[in-house]
Amino acid sequence: MSCSSDKRRHTIKTFNKICLIVCLFANFTNAEFIVQSYQEIKNQRVVRQTYEESCGASSLATLINLIDNQKFNELEILKLMPP
Repeated sequence: MSCSSDKRRHTIKTFNKICLIVCLFANFTNAEFIVQSYQEIKNQRVVRQTYEESCGASSLATLINLIDNQKFNELEILKLMPP
């Protein structure tokens, strides 16, 4: 009797593994992946300079955002800086 019981347990374990694989495969086929270049990944947290002479403001905004976990943009820093 233990031999048939062992076979049954093995069959149930195999069935469970197959069900898990099928479920995981179904989830991966519906996944959407966003492809980014290395340059995009590297610059995703950098505040880009948009005005001709605002490199200081954009670099300061980048540093503040990285160090203090803020969401400053270049224009907000420019408004805070004295003329």
